[in-house]
Amino acid sequence: MFRVFLSTVVIGILVLAYHFQIPPRDLDLSYFTEDQILESYKIDITNIEDGVYQVQGQITPGDCERFKQQIPRRSVVYLHSPGGYVEEAICISEYVYRSNIHTVVSREQEDEYVICASACTYIFVSGKTRTLRGEPFVGFHSPGQPHFMLFASDPRRIQHSAYKVGRLMRELLYYVGADHPDLVDLFFNHPNEIMYKFDAQHIERFPGSIYFATDYDNFYGLTRKV
Repeated sequence: MFRVFLSTVVIGILVLAYHFQIPPRDLDLSYFTEDQILESYKIDITNIEDGVYQVQGQITPGDCERFKQQIPRRSVVYLHSPGGYVEEAICISEYVYRSNIHTVVSREQEDEYVICASACTYIFVSGKTRTLRGEPFVGFHSPGQPHFMLFASDPRRIQHSAYKVGRLMRELLYYVGADHPDLVDLFFNHPNEIMYKFDAQHIERFPGSIYFATDYDNFYGLTRKV
């Protein structure tokens, strides 16, 4: 009887190991600290011409200070970022709004890949003028924790962080005047596990979301100044 029980336990452990893809002990693994992971995604700020900048890469801790140091007031900023740390992006957004910076997300050629998603959208919506041009990927989802942090964090800490981030986001949208219900829904109504694509068809269904940008230049066929 004991042998049957022991066999059942062993089989159960093997099934769980396969399900969660637990690696064998003899597998040569390389582990990376959080700092090493973030270092590989540092944002790149390039001065294209006088008063015009390209901001490209993932938003990580310390980028707000770099943004303030390298991008002066009333500049034009082209964004190309998949997002990143929400609180850092909110810090950048507040600077963008106070500094009358103009934001642009532009994909004018078919062979280009341009994205402004997740936390990048907070920076974009904080611009004095906000231009969407061509057919970039503009993506929304609700805020969440990076996967490598979920397994290392206390569940209570994760819950508190989610509440805090949600409150900061709502305050930011109100602060920059992007608080139309249709627009707020874009930032909160899509699960963190997916990325919702924003385009002209969404504006047709939810007219208030047009206030996400102030200028549409052939954005999926839509050309309009709000």
